[in-house]
Amino acid sequence: MSYATLTSKIDRLRERAEAARARYAGIVNQLNADQNLSLQGRREQADPAMQQAKEEMTALQREEDQLIAAEIKALTQQLAGSARGDSSDVINFRDAQDRAARLETEREATDAMERALALDDLVLARAILDHSFRSTFREPVVNLYLAQFPDKQQVIEDLARVHQLTSNLSQGFHRHMAYVVPEARIVAPAEGQYGNGAMNRSNRWGR
Repeated sequence: MSYATLTSKIDRLRERAEAARARYAGIVNQLNADQNLSLQGRREQADPAMQQAKEEMTALQREEDQLIAAEIKALTQQLAGSARGDSSDVINFRDAQDRAARLETEREATDAMERALALDDLVLARAILDHSFRSTFREPVVNLYLAQFPDKQQVIEDLARVHQLTSNLSQGFHRHMAYVVPEARIVAPAEGQYGNGAMNRSNRWGR
């Protein structure tokens, strides 16, 4: 799918998260307004509402994670050296990912990419490229890859933007906050008002 389609789907998930937050806040407001409920009674009814909202948020965030992961996988499969899907290819790529994950510096990453390209080890090159998107040395690694495969420019740009959804600190913060349920404040009934809705039956009957 296009990046615009992906972000549109994510926006809809976050709108549903906002609606879940609003429902929980509305329940708490109703409980706080009910003068027939004690503080403990309000809390007992608010707790399951809070739990339900959290479960909704967890499910929505998982759905967003799956959308992003699926798009990264789809884009990565358009790169040179993509696995055909059989078991040996999967094992080879996982091994390449393990090797790429050990690269900690720009020099290590660029040297490894140069060797992989020189040896036509495109599976390892793809793994190094994938690793670079979550590191501080993305640009030099990407440049080496594009020098060999200039036709993959658009795919690389799309991959970079999708990875930014999870690796960029600012976007990561907003992503986290989109699925947080702030615990609403449960207040005690106003003094002298608790039980007024029942009109203090004992007073009506002289007891």
